[in-house]
Amino acid sequence: KQWYQRRVRGQFFEQFGDILKLRISRSKKTANSKGYAFILYENEEVAKIVANTMNDYILCGRLLKCLYIPMSRVHKDTFKGASRPFKKIDWQGRARVERNRVKTSEEQQKSVMRLLKIEIDRRRK
Repeated sequence: KQWYQRRVRGQFFEQFGDILKLRISRSKKTANSKGYAFILYENEEVAKIVANTMNDYILCGRLLKCLYIPMSRVHKDTFKGASRPFKKIDWQGRARVERNRVKTSEEQQKSVMRLLKIEIDRRRK
């Protein structure tokens, strides 16, 4: 997934000018790109040129829609975490650890009571 970020930065957008920050939005579940990103350029005029030039450009089979947004309209948390690499969370691993952990006697008793109640309800039918 990091190659995509390096490719976008180096090959396509850095040719216009120095990029201060790049934030590609990703899904927490799959770590795939959500399909949009934010780029902060050092110069405001360069950002306007990039928005005009790269708008409706096809990149990796997707149509780019580039817009210039002045810094006064940019939310302060837009580039939060842009400098650190994205780490995919192993949700299945976490669930496996939780499911396979040793249960306390209290949790075991609660589980047994729940199963007994289900079995009693089945026998009544």
